[in-house]
Amino acid sequence: MAFRENSFRYRFGGIIRFCIISVVIALGLGLFYGLTLLGPRNVSPEDVVHRKTDAAIMDVLTRSEELEQAYLAIDGLREPTDADLDLLEQAIDLQKQYISGIGGFDREANERLVRLESLYQEQAAKQLWVESVEQERRANSFAASEPPLKGLKNLRRAMALQQRINIEFPKSSRRNVTRAIRLEREFTKLSALPLYEETLAEEAAALAAIEIEDWAAARQHYSQAIAAQKKINMEYRGLMYADLNRLKDLEVDLDSLESSELYGEIADLIDKGEQAFRDKAYRQSGDFYQKAARLQAKLNDEFASSRFASRAKLEKLEALNQTALSQELGEDILGQVEQLDAYLRGRNHWRAVEIINGLFQKAEKFKENFPRSRILSNELLLKLQYLSFIQEDIAFFQDRIYGQLLPVPGMQAVQMATTEVSQAFYASIMLTNPSRHKGERLPVDSVNYFEAQEFCQKLSWVLAREVRLPRKSEFRAGVGSLRYVKLDAIAWFAENCDGSSQKVRSKQVNAQGFYDLLGNVAEWLESDQASEAMVAGGSAGDSIDFLADIPIAWKNAISRNRLTGFRYIVLVDVESE
Repeated sequence: MAFRENSFRYRFGGIIRFCIISVVIALGLGLFYGLTLLGPRNVSPEDVVHRKTDAAIMDVLTRSEELEQAYLAIDGLREPTDADLDLLEQAIDLQKQYISGIGGFDREANERLVRLESLYQEQAAKQLWVESVEQERRANSFAASEPPLKGLKNLRRAMALQQRINIEFPKSSRRNVTRAIRLEREFTKLSALPLYEETLAEEAAALAAIEIEDWAAARQHYSQAIAAQKKINMEYRGLMYADLNRLKDLEVDLDSLESSELYGEIADLIDKGEQAFRDKAYRQSGDFYQKAARLQAKLNDEFASSRFASRAKLEKLEALNQTALSQELGEDILGQVEQLDAYLRGRNHWRAVEIINGLFQKAEKFKENFPRSRILSNELLLKLQYLSFIQEDIAFFQDRIYGQLLPVPGMQAVQMATTEVSQAFYASIMLTNPSRHKGERLPVDSVNYFEAQEFCQKLSWVLAREVRLPRKSEFRAGVGSLRYVKLDAIAWFAENCDGSSQKVRSKQVNAQGFYDLLGNVAEWLESDQASEAMVAGGSAGDSIDFLADIPIAWKNAISRNRLTGFRYIVLVDVESE
């Protein structure tokens, strides 16, 4: 039996399962179809659901159509009045009753309602628009011939009517948001005009009061002008009359007026301080300047907007005060500096060294006690500090500098270094060596124009003479004529070296007694430009033909080049020596 049962299930089990699944699917589909029959149905615009077409409803439609026809007949003969518009309004109400009475949706009925409403809004808005335009015309006629404020009421009425059209009759062609905004802007502008005219009148009255020196009245008028301008700036921000700069100017004028008495006192104290200084009453001069500085500080704090308020002026008065109080000590220091320079120019090295240490310490103390004094410059302090640092080498430096000088042909007082500044000498003066091609006897390279000037300034401190870079004419005079000159003998250039700078004095001297004016490294020249300077003479990287033209070119003053260096000029007073 078990064998038979298993055999039956094996043979017919698949068919049975298929039948069961089919029945389940059929029941599901039947249930889904039943639910769709119970759900909502789509209604097309042409369908009318549950239409009521009894006699009462049709009578409502008929009366609405009759009222419409009566209105259209009037509209064809004359301009409709408000009473005529009432006919159209009644027709609209009856059409709404008709649509409500029939129930459901009727496209034709709804389209008629929209058409009636549009017709009503167009005619109602037209009447308002005509009045609005007329009110605007009247406002403009006032503005053209009389004070514009007379048209303010008309402009307000025109604006209100256009706004009403935009809100109540949106289906009308007279709806115009842009016009409403423009009218509102013009109305606001006209409303602000009295305040603007008031602030102008008050400012003019203030100036008139100043002319007759009625300071109290001038202050009052400025205060009223400021109040009116503030109100304009707060309430009419978008208008041309709102002006923060004008408000600031008025406040400056008022503060200046109120601070004018203090300003006069300050000016009087300054005059007294200057006179006392000329009389060499330095202590009294300092007291006057100190009082003036205190008043200026008070003016700055209490009348910050005044044109007389000035932080720079306060600092100047404090400097004048310290200059007066330190004058006698400063003159003593300057006298010792003159003596030091005389010893340096005369090459009295040991006497110069005797002065330097004490003088530098005295100058430092002076600057500490009188930091704003104008007697001793910062450059003077740097000079004394530098000389104090190198005092043991002053004699060596002077011997080396003077040993390398030769007069520029035709300029006995202008003496130029016979060689380019070497790296060893540059480092001994500047305590640094920027060169990329290193070597003590090689010319210094990769210096910019300002570093070359700084080097010359330090030499001027050591010599107590003017030291500077050569000028173009001086450089050319040093080169002289190249006729019959063999450049290979006096210059390093691309064809006789590897393009690198060579040791100074390693070529022959030229006819004027100078080395390497052409080739080796190009040399900075003195410049009166702020950001540019010339380099002259070419370099070891240039061809011999290029050097033969004595090249001179403009360069950026801060530029650096591995083939650019310099030499210096010393101005000597030949007659006195």
